[in-house]
Amino acid sequence: MVGFLAIRGLFRHPARTLLGVLGVGVAGALLLDMQMLSRGLQASLHRILKEVGYEVRVTPRGTLPFDTDATFPDGHRIAAAITAHPGVDHAAPILGGSVYAARAGREPVSAFVYGMDPPTQALWRVLDGRDLAPSDSMYAVVSPALAAALGLSIGDSLHAAGEYTSQLGMLRSPRIYVVTGIAEFHFDLRTQRSFAIGTREAQHLRNEVARDGLSLIAVALDDQTSGDAVSAWVRDTFPEVEAFSVVEALDAVQGQLAYFNLFSLVLGSVSMVVCVLLVGTMVALSISERLGELAILRAIGLRRRRLVSMVFLESLALVLLSMPIAFGAGHLISLWLDAILTRAPSIPVDMSFFVFTRRAALRTLALLFLSGSIAGLYPALLVARLRIAPTLHSEVMG
Repeated sequence: MVGFLAIRGLFRHPARTLLGVLGVGVAGALLLDMQMLSRGLQASLHRILKEVGYEVRVTPRGTLPFDTDATFPDGHRIAAAITAHPGVDHAAPILGGSVYAARAGREPVSAFVYGMDPPTQALWRVLDGRDLAPSDSMYAVVSPALAAALGLSIGDSLHAAGEYTSQLGMLRSPRIYVVTGIAEFHFDLRTQRSFAIGTREAQHLRNEVARDGLSLIAVALDDQTSGDAVSAWVRDTFPEVEAFSVVEALDAVQGQLAYFNLFSLVLGSVSMVVCVLLVGTMVALSISERLGELAILRAIGLRRRRLVSMVFLESLALVLLSMPIAFGAGHLISLWLDAILTRAPSIPVDMSFFVFTRRAALRTLALLFLSGSIAGLYPALLVARLRIAPTLHSEVMG
């Protein structure tokens, strides 16, 4: 009976209820977007790290991989020692850095080289052609941006060098690679021109052969849950490097995203306030128009607590009706906003600001129902304080 009365009261004025549902839906859409934004970059990075694989990353101390051209020495020796550690499946030596690339008859352009030996590639995804093979010492895969800049296609020759003589317009001591494929690199910026070759070849280009310099060692584990222990062992054993498990890397990134968390908290709080005010106003108006009816129900024996529960049901029903609008509009708005933000040249191609996750959906549901419950407090107080005789007298005399 209480549920019937709540639904009947809610749809007594269909147009008003529709407007209220639309308003709550818009507020809920904003709340969903803020929940997606608060952990969006972290969830996006977690997806990329899982796709790339490897549970531990070993980097130069004080910097993130590929953030600068910094390297650490004796890279292959450290990689071999890590591979010999119990629980480690293998360690992949990786070098990345700025170089110059050209094609015969074309002006050289700045580029970024990734050196990673096959068959352990994980930093790129081949779109056309084939990937590097263990015997491909003088072959390369290139990014679409580099291919477009130099007019490269599969089978063409790529000239690369670590130095460029601007006076002569020539590369200094270039090395020549045959393009085997076009690939998308996970950590590339949108306009970044990149190519991948073997680690030793990248060391030749970057003049890192003598010191055996590396930018990163990616470590795959037999037990994926032992990442924290292995990274701690690496830090203790090799003080010249830093090591991060996936969890530690995500925690470090989350600390740098405090601005997005604060931004989402503020706008999320505003959307909750708007939701509370809308629902509270709608239900309070509905209750004030039905005070005489409620007084009669009390007079014929309906308990006060059942009327109070009816008010809360009415508030929650209004929130429930707005859910399809909140999630549908929220998803569409997030796609639009994400497309705008990810156009920035400093954002890697695979990164997203707004990521729909189970956590974001559940938090949105919980906060919307909490808002509906808070909104029902004042109307419920009106019903709880309802006095039968004065209310009926006022209804008759009014």
